[in-house]
Amino acid sequence: MNSLTNNSVGINIHFQRDAMDAKKDDIVIINKSKTKNGYYTVTLKNVEAGMRIAGDMDRASLFTYLASMFALIESDRQPFLKVQFTFPLMPPILLEHNDLLDEKINIFKQLKVTLAVWQTMETPWSQGQPRNA
Repeated sequence: MNSLTNNSVGINIHFQRDAMDAKKDDIVIINKSKTKNGYYTVTLKNVEAGMRIAGDMDRASLFTYLASMFALIESDRQPFLKVQFTFPLMPPILLEHNDLLDEKINIFKQLKVTLAVWQTMETPWSQGQPRNA
């Protein structure tokens, strides 16, 4: 699954729907916005449809978006098999669909830590060094 994730150091949420066909995967990428201070760029890639949608949102909207996504996952009639979370400076975490909802609290905790660290930096990790480096 790593071959389809973004090589930046943003947060990647990679949904695997078919173990044999990566073209059916969906990927959500979260990066610190390059144009709006205090905002995050969220990109959804639907590989099979060749679709890429992106938009900027503030921290509160980002958490609302992710909470809504997790709620919808619970009712998905054709759920994904696995989901991989990749956070900066952390090893990737691979979860089975059934384990995702049980780990939601830990995922949100790591997201809060990552966003807090991003706030202390002048530029996104992929573009520069922390100001105290």
